[in-house]
Amino acid sequence: MHTIIDKLYDRRSWLVVAAGVFLISACNTDQLLQATDPDNTPPGALKGASSLPGFRASAIGDFGRAFDGNALNPDGNEYEGLVNMSGLLTDELQNTETFPTRTEVDRRHTQVNNATMRDIFFNAHLARVSAGRAAGAYAAFGPADPGRSEVVSLEAYAILLLAEDYCSGVPLSNIDTATAAVQFGDPLTTQALLQVAADTFSAALAFAQADPDRHNLAEVGKARTLQFEGRSHLHEAALLVGDVPTNWTYKITHSRNSQHEWNGIYEFMWLEGRWIEADTEGVNGLRFRDDPRNPVNELGNTFIGNGNVQFFGTLRYNAPDSSTVLAGGIEARLIEAEDALQANDNVTFLKKLNDLRDSSGVGGLAPLALPATVTGRQDLLFSERGQWLYLTAHRLPDLRRLSRSTVNDGYGRDPESVFPTGTWFRGGVYGPDVNFPIPIEELNNTNVPGPAPNTCLDRNP
Repeated sequence: MHTIIDKLYDRRSWLVVAAGVFLISACNTDQLLQATDPDNTPPGALKGASSLPGFRASAIGDFGRAFDGNALNPDGNEYEGLVNMSGLLTDELQNTETFPTRTEVDRRHTQVNNATMRDIFFNAHLARVSAGRAAGAYAAFGPADPGRSEVVSLEAYAILLLAEDYCSGVPLSNIDTATAAVQFGDPLTTQALLQVAADTFSAALAFAQADPDRHNLAEVGKARTLQFEGRSHLHEAALLVGDVPTNWTYKITHSRNSQHEWNGIYEFMWLEGRWIEADTEGVNGLRFRDDPRNPVNELGNTFIGNGNVQFFGTLRYNAPDSSTVLAGGIEARLIEAEDALQANDNVTFLKKLNDLRDSSGVGGLAPLALPATVTGRQDLLFSERGQWLYLTAHRLPDLRRLSRSTVNDGYGRDPESVFPTGTWFRGGVYGPDVNFPIPIEELNNTNVPGPAPNTCLDRNP
């Protein structure tokens, strides 16, 4: 078995090489010819302020792979991201292929030995460790550089995504790159993991200083963390994002330069036909294809072919260099709208939603009317969140918040009333999953209690 530590250690050299590329211009070419190991840059050589762009680039690249995936990697693999797989678990995407690991996710019945989800779990932790390593470099060589805030925010986002998407009990393990000593983490409850994320975002806010983009990124991230903690934190979250401009975004960017830099949503949907944009999936799903914010193109093929399932490709991600929004001003306004709803301020609630529609420039968005019931207003909020934030890794935490009991600061809905349920569109029935299980490989962590195959403290929303 491999552990998350194995993956982090095996890829240590890849991270270091990516960082070392930025140092070449400062080197003597004769010295380069005398290198004893031309394939690696020793960790000890990554010193000084000139190393910081390399550390930042590695952190951004590793986070992007974990977030929305990519195509061909140096290890010969292509990776789905958490955006893709959380979209399958919810009502955003429908599976149109034969691979059982992805079929399990779409059917809400993911096994702990699912190899696809194992790699994604590894990549999420790799993103966390890579960003943390970059943060350490900034602390040593550029503590006042605003890039420090950015990489600390990416570390916090990696932790937040693990809390939002996985069951309770995720450990945060680490490795000393100088000695290879393993530091196994203890399983953390979801709320404990969220506290770590919130504290990390707070640090990012302090490091942002006068840089507005880095400050906005940390603010939106911490507000999202508070929002997922529970409804009692909504007002604090809304106050945090009050100064974030509606037209501001922080994007995970991609490039056509190499397949390693491609957008994984595009790769797996448009080039491989492994999933399609969903529409009213499993009784409860939103009508994504009918909304002008999420247009589709039908000129493609699904993996299973034979005309069994028609292709519907989202135009949000229809090119290898399509960007994915990690955080933005639209999300900030939606947090404020939810806070207003929580406070029974229906005027502000409706205005926030309609202002977004009015200012979007998207045609066909008629003004919304206020539903007569509290349940109807909640439905409207989460429908608007679903459409605005489509395929940005927000839908799963939203459905979990809806499914969480009121005693635990949620909305108290039955999970089968919000997640896809009933008969799966290709036969069989949906399972009960409301999150992803921790992969069975984590049982190599001596702090995880087990027994096999149990890897979670609980599977609650």
